[in-house]
Formats: sequence, C-alpha cells, structure tokens
Amino acid sequence: MPRGRLRVYLGAAPGVGKTFAMLGEGRRAKERGRDVVVGGGGPPPPPPPPPRPGRGGGVGPPPTAAPTPRNSLRAWR
Repeated sequence: MPRGRLRVYLGAAPGVGKTFAMLGEGRRAKERGRDVVVGGGGPPPPPPPPPRPGRGGGVGPPPTAAPTPRNSLRAWR
C-alpha cells in the first residue's frame, strides 16, 4: 500500500477559508475515487470528574409546589 500524504492548512486569521478549502479539496478527491480522511478540531474533551462523596449524596431535587392561583403566572397578568 502506498504511503498517504498529510496536508496541513494554515491561515493567519480566523475566517480566511481553511476549513472551506480542506473540505472542498477532500470532496473533489473523493469524487475522483481516492480514499479521504479529514481531521481537525483538536483533542477530545477530558472526561468529567468523578463524583465526590458527601456532597448531597442521595438527596433528590426539592419538592415543587402544586400550581395554585397564588403561585401561577396568571396572578402576575
């Protein structure tokens, strides 16, 4: 299998067309029958932190009051 080629698109400022050029060239290469891999966006986000013990463990959300004329939005109209 022949070696692939890496092409890096550099731009001096945001909005100069790097992504547009990369995707357009990839689309044209795919139309010609070549295998195309497009990458970008940086590294994946880190995993969320583990839960801490003793911080509200086992406590559910506070109870909500049943709607009445006093606490409904109609009272404000």
